[in-house]
Amino acid sequence: ADTLYTWEEIRKHNKDTDCWVVLYGNVLDVTKFLVDHPGGLDPINDLGGYDITNQFEAIGHSKRATTIHETLAIGKLDPTSVPPKVIRKEVATTGNIKEFKLSDESSAMVYVYIVIAALAFIVLYFLL
Repeated sequence: ADTLYTWEEIRKHNKDTDCWVVLYGNVLDVTKFLVDHPGGLDPINDLGGYDITNQFEAIGHSKRATTIHETLAIGKLDPTSVPPKVIRKEVATTGNIKEFKLSDESSAMVYVYIVIAALAFIVLYFLL
């Protein structure tokens, strides 16, 4: 595909329902591939709209992976396009792990589940 895409256009496609990435200067529409990616959806989806070349190289993909990307190419990155500023995704700020505490009711249920699991293990161990 000889179509040239700018970073402005590529950055619009950054969702799991519409995901483009840049790999070796090629623009890939990976939307349909996300569910088939052996490493799961997140590694690619988290970088939707960005250049994934460094991450792709760092992981050390198979020869099959390097040929799959050719089938997903929809065009080339416009070499005159200005790369986007990498924007860190917002991290949840509500709650503090040190402040996390189970309610008394939840704590009691944890012990009930432990006892049930232990009894189930004992029964299965002696019956099988």
